[in-house]
Amino acid sequence: MSVRASAVWAITAQYASFTIQFISSVLIARWFIGPDELGLFSIAFAAVTMIALLQDFETETRRLTDGRGVHVVYDGVGKDTFARGLKVLRPRGYLVLFGGASGAVPPFDLLELTKHGSLFITRPSLQHYVATREELEQRSRDVFEMIGAGKLALRIHKKYPLEDVRQAHYDLEGRKTTGKLLLIP
Repeated sequence: MSVRASAVWAITAQYASFTIQFISSVLIARWFIGPDELGLFSIAFAAVTMIALLQDFETETRRLTDGRGVHVVYDGVGKDTFARGLKVLRPRGYLVLFGGASGAVPPFDLLELTKHGSLFITRPSLQHYVATREELEQRSRDVFEMIGAGKLALRIHKKYPLEDVRQAHYDLEGRKTTGKLLLIP
């Protein structure tokens, strides 16, 4: 099977869910695997995410990939997961650092990239992907088309009347939500 291995560090289930859907629908399906393998990839991707939370991530990831490591790690946590992410990549793998929930990644020696197999690291920022009006419109159109086609499912956790905005904030801060919150005027 040509399924490319991936790993995700994410803070919340909703963020992980969106990431899995997006990567499965866009990145992986477009460049790496055929439609018949997409379901298997999504299941494997979700399983690897759970292992990251419940077990020794490095050992289990190496076991699941027969010691080869994964092609790409999407890291939304940062400081607490960065070094482990490097250790589970296969040679020429990519670490995509898109967040810093645990803090900024401290400075590190670039020779570590060579030591772990000629790795690549990127720190994408939205402003560089929507630098022009045309890019913004195209990327927005792509996302809305994915939602319309059922490739991305948005979960609405709760609708709040506008006068309950304070409660909505408390619920977010208290980690009582697992989806989008809508304020209704």
